[in-house]
Amino acid sequence: MLEAGEVIECKKGKVLCRDGDKSTALYILLVGRLLVRTGEVNLSSVDPVDIVGEMGVITGMPRSATVEAEDNVRLLVISKVDFDALLSTNEGLAVVIYKSTIASLCQKLRDNNANLVRAQLQESYEIAASSI
Repeated sequence: MLEAGEVIECKKGKVLCRDGDKSTALYILLVGRLLVRTGEVNLSSVDPVDIVGEMGVITGMPRSATVEAEDNVRLLVISKVDFDALLSTNEGLAVVIYKSTIASLCQKLRDNNANLVRAQLQESYEIAASSI
């Protein structure tokens, strides 16, 4: 994976990709923190050695969220072309990556569902408090 990618550094506030963009690369966060959002709604944060952007690279679908550097960050960027080439030449690695990606996506889905429930409860609480 390291040989297939390029290490880059980005300043705080740099947008790596936007919701709806074509998925051209995935990112492995090495240092710092990333923010994942849809519109103005924060979905999650990404901490070091987490992967972001893998969904679109694997499926070919557009980006499902905007990813922004919450701090100054260092990332390993792997283009879709290089990622696909890597997987096609190493079946064992492909199996490991796909299993890891499925586990990561399941955790992200669980986290996003929990965040959604918290936001709905907070909204209900605020509505109830304002009517008292």
